[in-house]
Amino acid sequence: MGERHDEFDDSPAGEQTSRRGRSAARLLVVAAAAAWPVASWAAQVAAPAPPPVIDPAPVVAPAARDAVTLYRTTHRVGYGVTIPDGYVDGGRGMEIAPDGRAGSSREVLVVDRERDEVLAKALAFAASPAVRSLPTSERMQRIAHYVSSTFAKRPDRVTPFADDEALATACRGRGVLVGAVPGLCNTGVCRHQALFYKLMADEAGLDAALVRGGYQKDGRDQPGAHAWCEVEQDDGSVVVVDTMRSKSWFVTMADSRAARYHDVAGRPLYGPAGRRQHLAIVAVSGPPFVDKAVVRLVAPGQGDHVRYTLDGSEPTADAPLVDGPLSIPATCVIKATAFAADGSVVDRASRLIVVIPTRRSGGELAPPAPAAN
Repeated sequence: MGERHDEFDDSPAGEQTSRRGRSAARLLVVAAAAAWPVASWAAQVAAPAPPPVIDPAPVVAPAARDAVTLYRTTHRVGYGVTIPDGYVDGGRGMEIAPDGRAGSSREVLVVDRERDEVLAKALAFAASPAVRSLPTSERMQRIAHYVSSTFAKRPDRVTPFADDEALATACRGRGVLVGAVPGLCNTGVCRHQALFYKLMADEAGLDAALVRGGYQKDGRDQPGAHAWCEVEQDDGSVVVVDTMRSKSWFVTMADSRAARYHDVAGRPLYGPAGRRQHLAIVAVSGPPFVDKAVVRLVAPGQGDHVRYTLDGSEPTADAPLVDGPLSIPATCVIKATAFAADGSVVDRASRLIVVIPTRRSGGELAPPAPAAN
């Protein structure tokens, strides 16, 4: 089922619980598949939460095409890249028709802040001064707790589907608001939770990335499909945020568990055995940036090279090559692309740089300093 990785429980009891859940889901799907009246959702959901909204034929909004394409091709939505309304995710097998319609063998997650009351409430919490004023580590913690609580199973919640597998089967190719998922199946797996975390983290002012790849569990020959987030710390280091973990949501690069996370090709992403975690745009000092900003662009791995632009366009193989720190004289969006030795794209990143100009005594703006290449 694509990014299914619903628990980190390798015990026999955990396996038996998983089998019982799948059996119940199959029975429910047989009953539900006979008729699927989309308009009757409110009658089927007994919980007091707002009725979920289903899109029979989800379409990628024009404003969301870049983010959708980025996730489909690089399997990450990186730092500084926000996810707009109209973004859809139908898993790794999702196809996009020329008219923008999304097709998938499972439910297609849809981001719509206006219709999705659960998401809107979460984003209001993340954007509140009480959260945004916290240090980075505490903001990470607050948002992880919110996401985990939102998608936790509740014994008092009555839902039309027993679990995410039943939802995926019955809603095949249909759009489901990401915040509606817990009200439909009383849970949410990694792809649901990671997307929700990325949306909240961006609203809280964190530098967060949405990532999908694999997770290597004990006793398994290959990593299982998984999705998670990364959050860049104030010093440029990265912490993996994985709200599917029952004991610890956060994994630092020094943690041996970091090596369990793999890219879609099965290569370790973090730790001594893997590449550096990401293409990073790291401030040398600040923010705030006064008169100019000096940033470093750090390639994901040895042999990779980075090219950048300051005009909002995506860097190509002809864009300026990074060969040291960059001095940026004015507010702009810096975009960077890391290329492997063979010319293939390894990673992309972008970041809004806000430069505060110094005013002369008469109130006139001083001219910006030239950029250093």
